[in-house]
Amino acid sequence: MLRSTTDCPSSERLRKDLANEADKVREQIKEELKGVKKVSLALDAWTSPNKLAFLAIVVYYITPDWKYRYALIAFEQLLGEESHSGARLNEVLENKTRLYGIYEKILAITTDNASANGTMFKHLQSSIRRAIGKMHFEALHIPCLAHVVQLSVKAFLDNIKVEAENDSKDKSISKEAIKEAGKMAKGFKRTLTLVSSHNR
Repeated sequence: MLRSTTDCPSSERLRKDLANEADKVREQIKEELKGVKKVSLALDAWTSPNKLAFLAIVVYYITPDWKYRYALIAFEQLLGEESHSGARLNEVLENKTRLYGIYEKILAITTDNASANGTMFKHLQSSIRRAIGKMHFEALHIPCLAHVVQLSVKAFLDNIKVEAENDSKDKSISKEAIKEAGKMAKGFKRTLTLVSSHNR
């Protein structure tokens, strides 16, 4: 791009090229999903530090020739005050699963343990039952193990009242502290030497 002969595309051109590429990838995923009997989904909704809410949806499946595949099928911004409600999450999930032709192929959904996800799952299961005309349709709602562990550890730490003793990070290290650290195991000493020489 520093060469004067380089033709730098406009932002409009880049936007169109990216949209075209995204469409191609979307069509490839849809085509492969046609031959798949059942899929599982993983969902995660969160709010960014600048207060924007998002929902990501990943589909997992086994192809007819027994190859394990997964694909991100949604990374949607959730708008409005009820952005994290079960009904809103279900609306996005229904739209995306219908778009990819997997709405009636859902075997299981993994989510964190937020109450909105339970509501979302009930909405989804009811709407699929109505769509396929089978009241006995059952998908599995699987709570994320990592989230369960995180909640357990948090509850444990809250209960024993663990608090950090150092509220602020040291911005400089004294020569005495470096000397003491230098007496530690060889591996640490080598790392410390490298860091010290780098900071000179």
